[in-house]
Amino acid sequence: KLTMLMAGRETGRGAVVNVLDARSRDGAYGESKRALREFTVQAAAMFLDTLRVNAVAPGPVLPPEDVHEKAGETPLGRPRPQDVADAVAFLLEAEATTGCIVPVDGGQGLL
Repeated sequence: KLTMLMAGRETGRGAVVNVLDARSRDGAYGESKRALREFTVQAAAMFLDTLRVNAVAPGPVLPPEDVHEKAGETPLGRPRPQDVADAVAFLLEAEATTGCIVPVDGGQGLL
């Protein structure tokens, strides 16, 4: 499933935030996320004058009720859904940011 969020139509300069996966996966799902990662960078370069294209790459996200029980599974604790939403909101508003992939994985990608 390819997910894109778009904002900025009213200004004539749009912003797209693709949703990737911080973990490497096998099969069609993994291939589609790798393709979307490449598409994010290519589209950012292609539409540089009219469209900002970025992505977030969430790791395993905790359901709200489990935040305190399993927070030690990553260096910063597993991200909450709100953490992912905050990253998306930032990228939608960041006028000088394009072609970026922001991991929201609680530091797991650094291990």
